[in-house]
Amino acid sequence: MGYRRSHISSWILAGTVLLVGCSGESLMPVSGDVTLDGNPIEKGTIRFMPVDGVGPAAEAKIEQGRYEVLVPAGKKNVFIRGLKTIGHNYPSGPEGPAIPDYEELVPTRYERPGAIQCTIVEGDPRRDFELAGEP
Repeated sequence: MGYRRSHISSWILAGTVLLVGCSGESLMPVSGDVTLDGNPIEKGTIRFMPVDGVGPAAEAKIEQGRYEVLVPAGKKNVFIRGLKTIGHNYPSGPEGPAIPDYEELVPTRYERPGAIQCTIVEGDPRRDFELAGEP
């Protein structure tokens, strides 16, 4: 199966928006829904990277299937991570803090550049992504 299980602390998903790089380009507000097999991805991240590798990338949290982010205009590769809590770990023992144990929901075939692409243009802020699970 193409799903992965990972131990990821919740701080990875704590940042709302990350804009990498600085090029003076104008940023477009982009928002939308992200689903897997018709169900909203409850927790995850979405990253927009320039197809040509030139310019800044933008990243945002996905919460309850929704995201909002500022993205430079142009053609983008889109990378989506969707996580599901499957339990908790207690590395300091049963009295210590619980660290969530996540399972990656998005199939690995979506990890390669070009698997998901879109073009960001002014005046067209909605980008929904409907992903499919394993065939």
